[in-house]
Amino acid sequence: VESTAVGLYLSIVKFPTVTGLAEKDVLDFTKLLVSATVRRKGGSWVLEWVFSGSLFESNKKGRYPIYSTFELETANECEKTVTNMIADWNAMVNLHVLVKKFNRYLQSNSNNLNSRILIKQYNYKTLTLEYGPQAMYSVTVSWKKSTDGFAVIFGSSGAASAMNPHSIMKNQYEIQLNKEKNLALICQILLETLNACKSMSRLPSTVFRGMSMIHRNAAHQTFSIIPQSTTHVKILFYGMYSVDVYMRAEGLVSVRDGAHSRFDQTKVLEELQPIPGFKAFLSKYVDEAALSRRASQTEDDNPPSPFTMEEMGKTDGKFPTPNSLNPVSPHSTFLQSPPTIRQPSPAAPSPLNPGGSPFPSAASPLGGSPRSKPSPRYAGTSPKPFGQSSGSHHTASRILPPRLWAASFPIALTTKAFDDICKPGNLSGANNASLVSPLHRFLGCVFMRRQLQHIIKSEEFLTPIASGEPSVIAFRVESLLCKVSINQENSFQSLHLKIIPEDPNWQPEQLQILQKFFDTKVVAPPYRPNTIVGFCRLLHCPSDTLKNIIQLMRFEVQPELVLQNNLKWSISLCLTIPPVAPNVFPVGQAGIIGNKEKILIFMHLTRANIPAGQEGTSIVVPVVHNITQNLTSLAALQKELNNTSLHAVQQHLSRWASANMSVPGRCSILPAIHDLLMNLTLPNETGFPVSSNPSMMPNPMGHMNVA
Repeated sequence: VESTAVGLYLSIVKFPTVTGLAEKDVLDFTKLLVSATVRRKGGSWVLEWVFSGSLFESNKKGRYPIYSTFELETANECEKTVTNMIADWNAMVNLHVLVKKFNRYLQSNSNNLNSRILIKQYNYKTLTLEYGPQAMYSVTVSWKKSTDGFAVIFGSSGAASAMNPHSIMKNQYEIQLNKEKNLALICQILLETLNACKSMSRLPSTVFRGMSMIHRNAAHQTFSIIPQSTTHVKILFYGMYSVDVYMRAEGLVSVRDGAHSRFDQTKVLEELQPIPGFKAFLSKYVDEAALSRRASQTEDDNPPSPFTMEEMGKTDGKFPTPNSLNPVSPHSTFLQSPPTIRQPSPAAPSPLNPGGSPFPSAASPLGGSPRSKPSPRYAGTSPKPFGQSSGSHHTASRILPPRLWAASFPIALTTKAFDDICKPGNLSGANNASLVSPLHRFLGCVFMRRQLQHIIKSEEFLTPIASGEPSVIAFRVESLLCKVSINQENSFQSLHLKIIPEDPNWQPEQLQILQKFFDTKVVAPPYRPNTIVGFCRLLHCPSDTLKNIIQLMRFEVQPELVLQNNLKWSISLCLTIPPVAPNVFPVGQAGIIGNKEKILIFMHLTRANIPAGQEGTSIVVPVVHNITQNLTSLAALQKELNNTSLHAVQQHLSRWASANMSVPGRCSILPAIHDLLMNLTLPNETGFPVSSNPSMMPNPMGHMNVA
């Protein structure tokens, strides 16, 4: 009712037909519409749709109104309002046709969708479904006017600890829904791929700088998940390594090295590197018993064809020949799956199956278990181009030498095994407390091995050595022969350094500390190449200086020694320049800088022996050790002179240098830093001494010629 006590309304008697739909479908929906009335409310038009009940809500058989609001346009633009009303009508009709077909599948006994998919809401404009454990995930389907197609929105309820894992595949599900027009098929794929998507969502996506020795300031994301279709995902690691994941039915996932061309496995795609040892790593997680059970069940349900591949090629055309299985164009939206993975396709109801099935087989739209026999495609000693020539592939590729394309063939894993390689956890037998997934550790080790090879070639003080052992990288620095190998005992998830000294004065304990420091601190997450550079620069120090630094490493690799020696501070050597360090050198670059005369080391000190529940004080200290003068002092970095904590460190080292004149033949870095760890007191702590000689300043680091 308007302010003038006048109430006007306009009833719409008939709507136009909907393009792309059969007249019968539009007529069926029109029968549900009781009335459509337009009223003016304030500065807008309100269209009231009244339907006779809801399709899924049996208790609502009576009047079911919904409302649409439109802007009040001028008389010249009234056509815009009419167009929007018709668009609302088209959206509801398209959605109803989709929902009606979906409801027929739910009522069919040929599948278990009705017990695994819950209808949360259907209001003729949107349909919201819930799925997963405790129905914690949801998908909302509607018709989008701007794109003239279906749109999906993924959500999660309070029971879910994170967002819906299918959210990253939103575009792929919209493409398939608009192509197939089969919501039951979409729901089945959601159910089959949920566990694998949850596993992939565990992988970290943190961005780091300094992960490339060529593009030093470029940012690289740890894991990048790039969906190719609703059942195919590419996982990139630091933009260098690619893993193809094909989600399949019956709790199976196929995994392959995504660097290999899909059309010729002997070629590698441009800007990607093959993953050495990937097949051996995945084989550690293959559950042969589970795969055999699934294969035997599939053989019973779907017995193999009595025809061989050669006999099929000679048939009268009733069976497709191998040459007719051409892959889709590489420029299409969906990438072709391996031959063992069947792509979903819709199926219309038939008189023999009134309910119909949305799936290509009774088992799943994603295909069944793999056969116990190998695929004919993989027979022979080397892979062959499949379908069409690799020249049609739009990405450049490189030829691989023989025997390096083993991981180009998909390896079947159970979803539990796939979750095991994606789930963060501790490495058994390792002291490193960081929670990292096995896949992350394995790819990190492969990444660091490759970076080590580049570093050995680029650093003049490192000499490459032919090891004569497979998968072993050997180099010499000073009088130390170093061999780096991947540890097969823990599923190729860690690197190990073995040092063979040419100088007999080295003690076995010193070498063990160096090796343990490398294994747990250098080649550790987030796997920065510059940590190797910093470590190698330490090895390049004079042996006396290096042995002093090794004694400081003991407090890091054996943290219990901090309490046993009653130290006030624990120490950690920063092999890369940390973000909290003075802003003199780029963050993330090697934290060990020097030459034969001076060396700069960033040390991270953390207050030890603090009461439980209190946050420990920490400080990053840039320490300069003058090798020729045997003097250990704080680096005078101009921008940090106002830092009171660094002033305290500077005064402490200055007092120690005055009280302990350099002893000939004794390196000063160990006793000076050890005294700092024992007695350093910061200004906010009681007993802080005030310096009476402010002129005692170390030489500025800027005067040092950095190697």
